Amino acid sequence: MSKISQKINKFVCDEEGTEMVEWGLIAGLIIVLAAGVFALIGTDLNTIFGGVQAQTAAGAANVGA
Repeated sequence: MSKISQKINKFVCDEEGTEMVEWGLIAGLIIVLAAGVFALIGTDLNTIFGGVQAQTAAGAANVGA
């Protein structure tokens, strides 16, 4: 009976794997926050990169002239 109670006590007190769950929750939270930020600034980034693309195309057109 003592062995059974020791094994049950060991199982209840065992925290192995808890850290992995915590890191998983943190990673999930970071992913959700990053997706939200990208959704908020996506239009602005599209405008910025569109301007860069237009300037690059204009500069490339002037190189041949």
